[in-house]
Amino acid sequence: MRLKWFIIAFCMVVLATGCSLFEQENTPGAEQHVQGETAEQTGQIPAEQQADGADGINESPSVPREREARSVEELQLMVVGDIMMHMPQIEAGKTAEGYDFSPFFEKVQPVFEQADLVLGNLETTFGGPERGYSGYPLFSAPDELAEALKQAGFDVITTANNHSLDSGPQGLIRTIDTLEAAGLHATGTFRSTEERADVLVVEHNNISVAVLAYTYGTNGIPLPEGKEYLVNLLNEEEMKTDIKRAKQEADFVAVCIHFGAEYQSDPNEEQIQWVDKLFDWGADLIFGSHPHVLQPYEFREWVQDGTFRQGVVIYSLGNFISNQREHPRDIGGILSVNLTKVGDQARIEDVDFIPTYVHRYWQDGQRAYQVLPMKTLVEERAYPQISEEDYNQLHNRYQQTLEHVTPAEKIIRSGPAEYLEH
Repeated sequence: MRLKWFIIAFCMVVLATGCSLFEQENTPGAEQHVQGETAEQTGQIPAEQQADGADGINESPSVPREREARSVEELQLMVVGDIMMHMPQIEAGKTAEGYDFSPFFEKVQPVFEQADLVLGNLETTFGGPERGYSGYPLFSAPDELAEALKQAGFDVITTANNHSLDSGPQGLIRTIDTLEAAGLHATGTFRSTEERADVLVVEHNNISVAVLAYTYGTNGIPLPEGKEYLVNLLNEEEMKTDIKRAKQEADFVAVCIHFGAEYQSDPNEEQIQWVDKLFDWGADLIFGSHPHVLQPYEFREWVQDGTFRQGVVIYSLGNFISNQREHPRDIGGILSVNLTKVGDQARIEDVDFIPTYVHRYWQDGQRAYQVLPMKTLVEERAYPQISEEDYNQLHNRYQQTLEHVTPAEKIIRSGPAEYLEH
């Protein structure tokens, strides 16, 4: 009799407990709250999903696959302006064995090491020792510069500028060969029609960036007839076609454009018009060069044909390295852009600007050059060749540079609030 009542009591407890569990699992919103807050709101993957075994033992059948947190992929891109080589710089790189320009960049190399992709504009050619080395007005530098750029952390060198033909067509081709031999990608000048038709696309962390480069001209040096492919000139129809093709091949399209008026600290109307066109044609990133001084950057957001768009432009990156000493030509900078992708959604996440200073000094009876991050320069004050008065001036110029280049806020062109909140 006791056994009978025990069995009845036991069954009643089991039934009550099972009912309670059933009601909890089927309460509207309960599962959504647990999964949503854990996986989507906090970005953390539930413990039962963290160690998915090959046999599926650790998988939780109650958590749908589509609800798993998606990883954010990132690409840190850095870009600088004109890499120039005047004769005093070439002489400064001379050694008993040949040339070594790596000390020029050793102080910015740690900055570039934080990037996944580094771009720069080469405003010289590699005409070769037989031609001889020269500075302005027809630039030709030793091949060792290409090796120093690679060692410093550069990945892509753009070669479309007004000095592309300084060593003639053969020098242009030799420049591309030299850059590639050093392990660098080059674009903006080309060795053939087929090569010009190929879009340079670089990829890191599953994020791809197409790089295009163009120049307003070649200082009056004509392109050989039938070889117009040698240099990318500003041509609206060709640029629209190039950008459209690049959009099909990459997550982001970067356009490096050599334009503007030399030594002007603000963009002119022609530059602004070109930038607006490039954004309308599909460019995401626009990097300007040629003025030899810094001009501001803009971070734009707008809606185009019902699609939310983002874009970053810096009208001029100034001189990354040169022998030009007139203020403000001795200050350049590194524009750092953080690109992200979640699934197939690519975004420009953040932009930063790092001013740099070309330190020119004497060392062991020889001229020396170094590109220095200005923040560290004015904080540490570690160079005995720079006086305290000069340091104070550089500190002021550093602050002025940041104020001049960095926008106060994003430039919103137009669009519904639901797009601009993305």
